[in-house]
Amino acid sequence: VNDGVKCTDGQINVVQHHWMGFSDGDESIISSVCARGYCCQKSGFGCAFDFVQSASYLCAVNRDPNVALCGKCLNGYSESMNSANCVKCDQAFHFEYLLLPVCIAVLVTVFVLLSNLDKQQQDSGDNNKND
Repeated sequence: VNDGVKCTDGQINVVQHHWMGFSDGDESIISSVCARGYCCQKSGFGCAFDFVQSASYLCAVNRDPNVALCGKCLNGYSESMNSANCVKCDQAFHFEYLLLPVCIAVLVTVFVLLSNLDKQQQDSGDNNKND
């Protein structure tokens, strides 16, 4: 039983937040619940599947309909950091995202070096007294 697929009067509708595909062996319809923001986003009757046009209606905007559960963004798009939306990649790499971790690493390194320096000076002072 495919709870995510409704067939009425020859029209195939995929329920909201569901994905539909065809099995390779016998070409039967398979469906599954999809992660929010990946597959069919229409409430009510869901997404109409049209064999003639395209299966792209079954996926959220800019998601690849040829991948199971619409689990990949189209070429030239990447999943945003704060949602499941696929956004256009305007540059290959954002160096500014490394700025904060690098600054924190430098500060921690300086702190560790300075805190050990004080201990080494105390230890050398104790050794001089013992001589």
